[in-house]
Amino acid sequence: MIKNILFDFDGVILDSMPIRDYGFKEIFKDFDDDLVNKLLEYHNQNGGLSRYVKIKYFYNKLLKQEISEEKITNYADNFSKIMKIELVDKRYLIADTLKFIKESYKKYNLHIVSGSDEKELQYLCKELRIDSFFQSVNGSPTHKNILVKNVLSVNRYIDSETILIGDSVNDYDAAIENNLDFYGFNNTNLIDISKAYISDYANFLFFDYGVGEISHSKENKTFFNIKNIKEIDYLIFLDSRGLSINKDSFDDTFLNKLMKSMEANHKTYVAVSRPKNLVVFASLLNFLNNNSNVTFKNLITNLGFVDFTPKKEDNLKDIKNQIKFLYDYDINTEKLSSYKLSTGKDESLFSLLYEHTYTDFIISVFMKYNFRKIYFINTPLIDKKIKVSRRRPLEFFDKIKTTNNKINKINKISNSEVVDIKNLFEMQNQERYVDDAVHFTVDGHRMIHESILSRLLF
Repeated sequence: MIKNILFDFDGVILDSMPIRDYGFKEIFKDFDDDLVNKLLEYHNQNGGLSRYVKIKYFYNKLLKQEISEEKITNYADNFSKIMKIELVDKRYLIADTLKFIKESYKKYNLHIVSGSDEKELQYLCKELRIDSFFQSVNGSPTHKNILVKNVLSVNRYIDSETILIGDSVNDYDAAIENNLDFYGFNNTNLIDISKAYISDYANFLFFDYGVGEISHSKENKTFFNIKNIKEIDYLIFLDSRGLSINKDSFDDTFLNKLMKSMEANHKTYVAVSRPKNLVVFASLLNFLNNNSNVTFKNLITNLGFVDFTPKKEDNLKDIKNQIKFLYDYDINTEKLSSYKLSTGKDESLFSLLYEHTYTDFIISVFMKYNFRKIYFINTPLIDKKIKVSRRRPLEFFDKIKTTNNKINKINKISNSEVVDIKNLFEMQNQERYVDDAVHFTVDGHRMIHESILSRLLF
């Protein structure tokens, strides 16, 4: 469950960037305008960095001069005096964010982590009468990565229960450094790296993705086309294979094609892609349990592959942790052969063994949610002789069969069916459809989308 939200300040809570531009112009008004404009460009590209860093950048990089800490502090103090005069006007508050904060501060623990000067921030929040909404207001000269780390440590917050909302790449970096999900706002350049992008809070849902190591890959995305709707037509919950492609083209992925098909048929959806580093059935079941306030009519998922394919022992611990949170079940494992890493070191590999007890439990949770229809997408069989750059252990290919057998057993639910793609790719020339024996090429994505679409009952 999301319990804690960390906000950047400038550009997220307060529309202060034009005023801060003015502040830098004022403190450096005796310098060449071209150099000051270059500073402003750097300032706007690095909204999350503190003024101390930017002042030092102006001297070291643009003026090619050294500057003492004392002189940096003097410039920063002068800058702060200007800000305290200019930014206490409530008209600079971003209305959408402020409304969300007022409606949410009793539900979540809210904090500010900003590149702006801490004393100045605390003064502004008090003058703007928003300080009471936040558990703490934190700023520079402490680096944002450390600010976030300190908030987590002092309050003993759990990573998976905490998110960061920001409008700059520096905010994203601070989130990743501290293993948090990042939500972009007020900067469309952040759409590609955001867990989900907040266009407006009124039509945005903060989902709880549960326990498990957060994925920091580009496939960790959540998309939806809802407008204040509590009952959603489709939940699409996928591992990384829904978005990954041998070309960096989101448009060609079967998840994107599926979302477009939904929209063309006037269906609402929530599409979740690789929320955890290892996305297994427990990831989905935890998601459903943690977001029971939202009703999904139908479910589409391709899970099962990650559950059984060979893994290093440390990775099994993360999956077991996800299962343990869901159900007090001591999952068994099977030791496979050793695998030689690129470093030359031999690594022991393991696979999970889902016995009848746990399989029946998975079925019972799915049944609890009364989906009208559940579509289980199974996994294409891959030829052991496939020519790929990343060599796979031999057990990898056998475990794909284990995956498909387990999906067939879970498919006992009366309102479910398997989208059977196990023989979709011809055994000859499979490189046309998969580029690493796991993720799909453009042709592979197209064929999978067509297979799914042929089974859906719009």
